[in-house]
Amino acid sequence: MHEVTEAMRPDEPPKALPPGTKKRALLVSKDINGVGDTFRFIVTTIQHYPALMAIGETYLAMPRPDDNFVPDFRTNNFDARLWELYLLAAFREHLVTQDQPSPDFLIERAGHQCYVEAVTANPNEPRAPGFSPPARPPADNAERVVGPPAVRFAKTLRSKLQRQYERYPHVRGKAFALAIADFHAPSSMTWSCEALPSYLYGFHPQVVE
Repeated sequence: MHEVTEAMRPDEPPKALPPGTKKRALLVSKDINGVGDTFRFIVTTIQHYPALMAIGETYLAMPRPDDNFVPDFRTNNFDARLWELYLLAAFREHLVTQDQPSPDFLIERAGHQCYVEAVTANPNEPRAPGFSPPARPPADNAERVVGPPAVRFAKTLRSKLQRQYERYPHVRGKAFALAIADFHAPSSMTWSCEALPSYLYGFHPQVVE
């Protein structure tokens, strides 16, 4: 603890950015005009202050967020940007860089490298303000694993695969992964994940008596 405190230099004035260094945009500011409903809910409710602090600290840990990160997070692309922050936290045991505009991350460990692109399945219609009750999964098992959730994953992944990231000069020859999360309905990712392997591998478990 003493070494950490000493490294932070709490008694010294803030260190100026080196010349030519781009200043990072503020994620939270006093002006919340025009922000999205979800972002407004987090920054204006005291019970979500711990979540806001965690979001802010993870954002500051991002090596090089793109120019649209803050505007997206504060408006209609909250879920996708939150997913990127979650992935960064999940990669904490790896060296993470963002030297290229796309894909989102390059992770390195023990001499191995992998590019990762974050992707989300989103609702067709604008979501209701605030945090809604969790959406219940379809009662029919087939609808849950090969129905609309599988179709949604298929459309989302197809759009990303058409970008052909593997042909980018800096990606060619390296491992590449799509990290996908489902945000189509409140808490839908807790049950719709079963539909992803059903779509990818073309079969699903069946219940028999």
